[in-house]
Amino acid sequence: MLLIIGAGEIGREYAKTLRHLGIGDVDILSRRADPAEALRREFSFHQAFGGDFTRLPEIIDRYDGIIVAAPIDTLSRYLTTLAELTRAPVLVEKPAALTAAELAAHIDRHPHQNVMVALNRLFYPSVLRLRQSLSDDPVLSADFSFTEWLHRVDLTRYTSPVLARWGIANSIHVLSTVFDIIGHPATLHAEVSGLERVAWHPSGTVFAGSGHSEAGVLFSYASNWVSAGRWSAAFRTEKGSYHLEPFEGLSFCPKGRIDREEIEPVWNGELKCGFEGMVRRWLSGEKVDERFGLPQMLRHLTTAERIIYPDES
Repeated sequence: MLLIIGAGEIGREYAKTLRHLGIGDVDILSRRADPAEALRREFSFHQAFGGDFTRLPEIIDRYDGIIVAAPIDTLSRYLTTLAELTRAPVLVEKPAALTAAELAAHIDRHPHQNVMVALNRLFYPSVLRLRQSLSDDPVLSADFSFTEWLHRVDLTRYTSPVLARWGIANSIHVLSTVFDIIGHPATLHAEVSGLERVAWHPSGTVFAGSGHSEAGVLFSYASNWVSAGRWSAAFRTEKGSYHLEPFEGLSFCPKGRIDREEIEPVWNGELKCGFEGMVRRWLSGEKVDERFGLPQMLRHLTTAERIIYPDES
């Protein structure tokens, strides 16, 4: 029996994925009972509960696995609560915590908790295909952008702490994917401007920097949250350049040309991109790959803080 914590948009994506995989022994827990019951009915699951943290002690023993798809600013508290109540494996939404210090403290207190972080972009067909291509055409340099469309951010949907850490809450999708591919930074020079320009994200809006990874890959980035742009990444090799733009598709520009060839079409499936492979991996019962564990997520958060919040890191 599985438990999904969270009955919002992401909780529904997990419900849809589990049903697609033929799994129906699922309960739903949410802060309010009505959304949980609505999700339970939609997918014909077992039971729905309201009460979030307060309900866990009385129901937790019945579950063989827990998916935490709750609001971002509650993820860390759920991890702590679950660590104290159960040894069942946990799949937790990214970023798992809003600060590296918070996640580091949790790992120190609960070093053996069985947690996989839901880095679904690492399961994108485009990213898997890129990894395959780079296995015999190694990346030499990379450049990327984590430009955010601030005009599209629903300020009523997120709490002030989440908005103030938007680079952790959202841009981490780009950063964790890029540095999973090229390796974590060994050196990093980061510049930030546009402080106080956006009231809900006073730490800055324009970001640029460079460095080299532990694998020896040179990288650079430029992101402007108050101008045009999009999430994108380019990985340059002796044969040419591979492009995730958008991340759901992969194209290639051979050396000596300017046109790109489509290698992996942009994802257009019914399930959220990467979810099927990610959930299958978690359900397999295999030991959590270190790429998806909490210590690796801590490294991603530390890097993100150095890039987006250098005055705080």
